[in-house]
Amino acid sequence: SASNAAAAADARSAKQDATDAAQLSEAMAWTPAMCRLFSLVEACMNHKEPALLVGETGCGKASVCQLLALLRGQKLRILNCHQHTETGDFLGGFRPTRPTGAETDDNDDDDAEGGIVDKKAAAPFAWEDGPLIKAMRDGDILLVDELSLAEDSVLERLNSVLEPGRTLTLPEKGGSEVEELVAHPNFLLLATMNPGGDFGKKELSPALRNRFNEIWVGATGDAAEMEQICARRIPEPELKPFAGHLARFWEFYREIAGRGAARAALLTRDLVAWAQVVRAAAARRSRTARISPSSTAWASVWVYRRRWPRDSPSSASSS
Repeated sequence: SASNAAAAADARSAKQDATDAAQLSEAMAWTPAMCRLFSLVEACMNHKEPALLVGETGCGKASVCQLLALLRGQKLRILNCHQHTETGDFLGGFRPTRPTGAETDDNDDDDAEGGIVDKKAAAPFAWEDGPLIKAMRDGDILLVDELSLAEDSVLERLNSVLEPGRTLTLPEKGGSEVEELVAHPNFLLLATMNPGGDFGKKELSPALRNRFNEIWVGATGDAAEMEQICARRIPEPELKPFAGHLARFWEFYREIAGRGAARAALLTRDLVAWAQVVRAAAARRSRTARISPSSTAWASVWVYRRRWPRDSPSSASSS
């Protein structure tokens, strides 16, 4: 029956979510900072409170949100903001309609019989809900990534959604009556942003920021935690020492870089990428071959050339 088929589909979806959550949790490094972030975001979600995660790039903000969505069995909708984000990216807008083949045939028959075509069916544009409207209707989780990059005039539309009533008025849809949407009881709103002092970043308006539960995600400052993060990307026992090498290089670089812009040139994501390159290089070698620290150095040079090809040593020598 239809009910049994729906129950079987829900069971398969829940099983897949559990598998994905286990894989994501296994790939994450559960440092004290990550455990703290997970607990705070989970508490906000349990109390239906909007959470704003503020931290540097690569500190695990989005990964925690994805893991919690899988554990709760809710669909996660992600909206990446940028400088040109508009209100329609949140709410939706009128989109061109494409009639199906059956509708086209019906319209042709009506024309042949001299009848009048339904104006509603033949409308060239129709309203399509955006990610915010869909999440509010269906009870999903909406993650607004890089919230501070959008303009204040766009973000002000979120104020009513962040209030206890969690409502949203939609005059953009038009019609004789203005629709007022009330969020589903399971609807949750999460947002992430980089600190306002970063290059190209700005602070949020006080009216919007005060409506969030702001969670500060501190940057990793301990070499032991960085070694734990790299070790997650190099699970092979024979490659474990290289996680320590990468962590010590990261600590050395941060000491000589000081507190200027050069300090932000080496992020957690860069070390994770180096660890993945080391693992990929080891997989291509024979099992009896020995991996020396020089291979790690060559992997670093490879990453450097991929990111800055014009400034690489080979291009400089050729010039």
